[in-house]
Amino acid sequence: MSIRPSLDRHSRRQLFPLLLLGPLMAISPMAIAQEETDIPSLGENAKGDLRIAHAIWARYDGGPPLAAPITFDAGEQVFFRGRVAGMRLTEVEFKRYRIFLRYEIRAYDFRGNPLGEPTKDVINESIHVEDKDWMPTIRHNVNIPPLAENGDYELRITVSDEASQRSGQFTQRFHVDGKQLPALDKISVINFGFYRAENEKSPMPQGVYRPGNALWARFDLAGFQVGDGNHLDVSCDIQVRDATGKILMEQPDALQEDLSPSYPQRYVPGVFSLVVQPGTRAGNYSIVVIAKDRLKNTTEEYSFPFSVD
Repeated sequence: MSIRPSLDRHSRRQLFPLLLLGPLMAISPMAIAQEETDIPSLGENAKGDLRIAHAIWARYDGGPPLAAPITFDAGEQVFFRGRVAGMRLTEVEFKRYRIFLRYEIRAYDFRGNPLGEPTKDVINESIHVEDKDWMPTIRHNVNIPPLAENGDYELRITVSDEASQRSGQFTQRFHVDGKQLPALDKISVINFGFYRAENEKSPMPQGVYRPGNALWARFDLAGFQVGDGNHLDVSCDIQVRDATGKILMEQPDALQEDLSPSYPQRYVPGVFSLVVQPGTRAGNYSIVVIAKDRLKNTTEEYSFPFSVD
């Protein structure tokens, strides 16, 4: 959402009435700028090159600024606001000026994929000489995808000053703390871990269970083909095998995803659980994940050992 800045200056009294010598004509800031030979600037904020003088990042609209380094988690919402300096002011009546800016803000991930819709807006404001230190504010917010990868993301900002016919392009960067995927040339099971409970954050050093325990496992499917329109089509079977390779339990298509998300998705999270039945013999076992990339028509098998005491 883009919010235009507003100034309440109606309480000030005009010292000199405007003398009308003919029919009143509407004159655009552009036309005035072209007729002026020396367009006035007020205050230090209006001097120099067009620029983003103050950039603020927050976790909610109007929130306090975040300290550097600017880092967000995957799935978070980013709020940016920046003050523009270096614009020119056009005098429209005695001691009253006007600015007219156009701006566009777009967000991109580290691969250059766009995040959400751009913000496009104009700032068309009346400025009194006493407001020389005021600066217009541009705003943008973007939802980071829940499965965004780890990397440096950026806002690309374009600002055009209609009065001076100048424009500038600026980059504001932020970091996303997401999953970091290795380079893969085939569908793969990565980040596999055994857990004792569904909500545990850290995996067990080793998968060791007792009869009657619940076994939880989490992993990611990655390295699959992403087709046109960000289309992906993957699935996996889950098996439990004993030390001899005998299949003790099997669940075909335990995970299935056939979708075309608006943002390219390069991994699919998976989770499953089972109960180690009372009376299960102590020994070594394994969880086998059979991953299928249906766009490439390939299958890969991955085995993860655990034990029952």
